[in-house]
Amino acid sequence: MLKRELQCDVAWQAFTQHVTQTQRQVQQTNLAALAPPNRRSKARDLNLDVLIHWGHRLLTFLEQPPTAADGLFDPLQVEVKFGWLRQFREPLAAWQELLQLISTTESFVRHEGLYPDAQLKLHEQLQPLVHSERAQHVQAELLAFVSAEQAKAKPHERLLGSSEVIESVLGKMKDLEQDQARSGFTGLLLGLCALVSPTTLEVIECAMESVSTETVLDWCKEHLGRSLQAKRRAAFKPREKTEQNWDGRFAPA
Repeated sequence: MLKRELQCDVAWQAFTQHVTQTQRQVQQTNLAALAPPNRRSKARDLNLDVLIHWGHRLLTFLEQPPTAADGLFDPLQVEVKFGWLRQFREPLAAWQELLQLISTTESFVRHEGLYPDAQLKLHEQLQPLVHSERAQHVQAELLAFVSAEQAKAKPHERLLGSSEVIESVLGKMKDLEQDQARSGFTGLLLGLCALVSPTTLEVIECAMESVSTETVLDWCKEHLGRSLQAKRRAAFKPREKTEQNWDGRFAPA
């Protein structure tokens, strides 16, 4: 959506060109501290938030009253290298509006997930942020997307809207396993349930009293089988040495 909005935006193209030129001109000078931030070489449209924040901060710096920091930079050099930002005051405000809409939607889906009527709740959060026709168009696209995705959820069901939750859980799982499961899942997979559930001393005591170690081992054998590491140990386990009898047959040593 950002790419569609910006690829035909003449002001954005001009802004990014100025940013690139300015970065090259000041990176090895006394103005390097004010230089634009480094951007990703791929997915350059995702640099929108970084560039907008930098632009607003530099505009504030250019127009703020003299302070103790003025002695760090030559005012004339600052104006020559960064004065062009003033012509992008209004575009920066417009881009900031789009950024707020998209960031709010991302945060909503990340924390709330997708469920019936999610669109209505999201609309309540987005509406106060809309102040232009362009923002209304972006808002409509965002709401339409969420509406289409929430339709996949059953009544009283909440679907994950971001892989961050899964990645976080897997990270905790790896921390729990450490060197105990270098390849494949082991019985420690059951610990995943405890990581995402509220646990108390009473819950742990009840679980340990009601579920025996034998039950856990049987469950692992039925649902997980042998891990790759266990199969590898079995395959390369040293075999018994053999010796040849007088009649040519082999027998254990």
